[in-house]
Amino acid sequence: MAAAVIAVASSAPWAPTASPRIPNRIGAVAPAPWSDHLRIYLQATFLNTFTPANIGGDLYRALALKARAGGVIDLVVVLLRERVLGLLSFLCGYELLFSAEYATGGHGPMFFGSAALAIAGALVAIFAAKALAPRFVRWERLSRLPRTGRALLRLPEALAFGGGRAFGAAMALSLAALAIWILAVKVVADSLGLSLPVALLGMIVVLTELIRLVPISFQGIGVRELTFALLAGLAGAEAETGFLVGTLAYLALSLSLILAGALAWLLTLSSGDARS
Repeated sequence: MAAAVIAVASSAPWAPTASPRIPNRIGAVAPAPWSDHLRIYLQATFLNTFTPANIGGDLYRALALKARAGGVIDLVVVLLRERVLGLLSFLCGYELLFSAEYATGGHGPMFFGSAALAIAGALVAIFAAKALAPRFVRWERLSRLPRTGRALLRLPEALAFGGGRAFGAAMALSLAALAIWILAVKVVADSLGLSLPVALLGMIVVLTELIRLVPISFQGIGVRELTFALLAGLAGAEAETGFLVGTLAYLALSLSLILAGALAWLLTLSSGDARS
């Protein structure tokens, strides 16, 4: 069972920001063989183990791909777009899970409903920013700021997700990855006797993921386990069991990050052998 959890966990957390098929994605901005992009992405995923809010992985990808791209700003825009898409998948995923829980008659504690309202407000704010950003960057004073001004003028591109079909495909892939991660946590929860509806457990997972994005500790260690325990207690389960579930589930995630580093190392060796 532990091996299954690790395998599932290793695939799920990477996809929300790795898989979107949208215009000007990372492969178009920094042309390179897919194997190189895969190796760099796996290395970046491993480096996320040692940095808060996965910042290290983004910095490494920007540095590793800088020479292949037209400029650093191009990479920053694409990486920021990936972040926004990943965030949108969490927010939309929570709303879907809350709707599923409500539709099946399990309303859950008021806290989760309040969180759904707050997340709906965040979604409105993101799409409002997408609509208003082009007007902001046309502000005349921005053009007087040399390098900073040019960077700000590119910010709307981070909210350019392509057409409806491209955005829908990106979100579908991201939500599928989120579902896999929730199922991985469900396996751990069931094995430890934490009996919660899958939709309610999914809401706990999403809220924990959102909170651990706050750069407080490396990979949110300590914050994520405590958050999971508190939310499990609010959902009517034992907080102690919730803490244990969160600890083991994120241990599986940490092992998957180490696995990513090992795969990146193997790819590096194989590419070196091929060149020689």
